[in-house]
Amino acid sequence: FAAAEDKGLLGETLENRTVTVARTHAERIAKYGEAGDPLFDRDYQAVAAVPILIRGRVAAVFAMASLESREWSTSDREFLQQVAVRVAHALDRANAYQLAEQARTEAENLRARADQELSERQKVEAALRDSEARYRALAARTSRLHLLTAGLSEALTLSAVATAVLRHAKLVVGAQAASVALLVNNGTQFEVLADDGVSDDKRQRRFSV
Repeated sequence: FAAAEDKGLLGETLENRTVTVARTHAERIAKYGEAGDPLFDRDYQAVAAVPILIRGRVAAVFAMASLESREWSTSDREFLQQVAVRVAHALDRANAYQLAEQARTEAENLRARADQELSERQKVEAALRDSEARYRALAARTSRLHLLTAGLSEALTLSAVATAVLRHAKLVVGAQAASVALLVNNGTQFEVLADDGVSDDKRQRRFSV
């Protein structure tokens, strides 16, 4: 095991996953060394560091310091733990909102790119009007592409995107089956998000690259 001086204030907090305190600056130096507390300088005396646990993992640490030395009572520590729980809920909620906003932005960008592609295809259509058969085929594909674009623009999760691809992409290219696989584990495996070409009893959800 590493000594407290090697781990520092934050390192000890991360390892123990509980409130870590020091009553004075001298106690901080004795326990963690001069470089063991990167948050507060020597003007501060008492410090406390509190881990923020989200789904069982330390996601952040919040710390506080006092210019005066002080004892950290059991009541103080319990209160800090209660604060940590509320901070964890807020961080988790903010992270979920950020992910949702990112998904919405990506969906809007996808729709914009698809609309641009659709516009370009429509220009091609105008140039091919002299060939009715070719124009009809292109118009049908354009219509299907627009349906795919609409479906993808409303898909805000990986599962929803995969479902939209299976439902609409086959029609765009005239295919009878489709599959969507996501690279996972640092690019070493594929995870099948959706597949309608294989029966459930034969489907392999993950396989190596």
